[in-house]
Amino acid sequence: MILTKIKYIIILITYFSNLCYSIYVPNARYGTSCVLDKNNNVIYFIGGSDGTKNCLNDFFYLKLPDSNIQPEFEQLTSPPEGYCWSSSSLAEGGKKIYIFGGTNETMIYSYDFNSWSMPKIDGVAPESRDQFQTVSDYENNYLYIFGGEKNNKFFKDMNILNTKYSSWYNMMILGAQKIINIPYWADYTATMLSSGEIVYIGGRQSNSPSGTNVTFAKMNEIYVFDTKSSSWDIINASGNVPDSRIGHSAVLNSNNEIIIYGGTSSIDLVTVATPDLVILTVSSKPYQWTIPKVENVPKSHSFHSAAIVGNFMITAFGYITGTQNVTNSLNTLDISDSTNFYWVSYNMNQETEIKSDKPDFLSQNLASIIGGSIGGAIVFIILTVIVILLYRAWRSHSNMRGRQYLPSNSS
Repeated sequence: MILTKIKYIIILITYFSNLCYSIYVPNARYGTSCVLDKNNNVIYFIGGSDGTKNCLNDFFYLKLPDSNIQPEFEQLTSPPEGYCWSSSSLAEGGKKIYIFGGTNETMIYSYDFNSWSMPKIDGVAPESRDQFQTVSDYENNYLYIFGGEKNNKFFKDMNILNTKYSSWYNMMILGAQKIINIPYWADYTATMLSSGEIVYIGGRQSNSPSGTNVTFAKMNEIYVFDTKSSSWDIINASGNVPDSRIGHSAVLNSNNEIIIYGGTSSIDLVTVATPDLVILTVSSKPYQWTIPKVENVPKSHSFHSAAIVGNFMITAFGYITGTQNVTNSLNTLDISDSTNFYWVSYNMNQETEIKSDKPDFLSQNLASIIGGSIGGAIVFIILTVIVILLYRAWRSHSNMRGRQYLPSNSS
């Protein structure tokens, strides 16, 4: 009887221990690459920087709940090396993830085998770079890579990867009925429209590859690349034109509107770009900027990750703009009501101030400390219950043995 009770108590201890310690909480980071997989309703995250000189090599995904349940991260097989400032995209019908640039070579993640590999690609590969964005047309097996920067060298080339035949192409760029001198460009956002046009917004521009005379891109002149004609055009944008910015995000909603969030309007990352949430309507030309009404606004982020799923925009990680703090916070913007957006924040318990190569121990491990404290308290309670049950069982057993030796009343 006693052994049976102990057996069940051990099972309970194991269960609660796993419950307390199996929840994965990613570290604070910025410059993380993310990919939205709409078919499986998850967002994948790859690497990033935690403010030290090392790039992270973890690979994990966010399960998007169907209700207001706290979202959860789950780890996957990590790439062999760390990646910072890279860009990733779905390819081959959504069966694989390609990751480019940043600090390492091109890699492919296969869903079927849960493994990473280095592809063999024909043609001339683009020069290594970071602070760019890959755009995927995975239904037609094309990935587009434009611009970027590496060690103060700027780029303005348009490279196309045919994932079906595994071949690189460097496009000869033309102007749409006019000569357009494309600037050397980095830190922009790139959004593919259903028309096959890629809209480039914000970022840093230079008139030479050496990065001289760097300026922030104008927000009332939007550069558009037509993938069907392989040509550039400049579309004017009027309305409530926002601040120029870098470190922002851009997602396309079902109304053919690009939602721009966050970023900074200064190179030192101190000045918050305003407004921090703005919409560019691209359903007709010229484009139109509008500022939506937003409630429960969190601290503005920059160099974060963002994706849109149905009526929700999810942002994760990044800098808290105007501070030296890097965060692992997760925020969800409800855009179901076009007249009134609403933020919901999920605190992952980590905000690290970046001052040196040695991150603050307490803030880096706060989530683990809290989880460990809760887990320790639960284990302590269970052990206390064990002691009480064992003591009662021993008392009961002792009393039974004592009764066997009591003299009978009939004797």
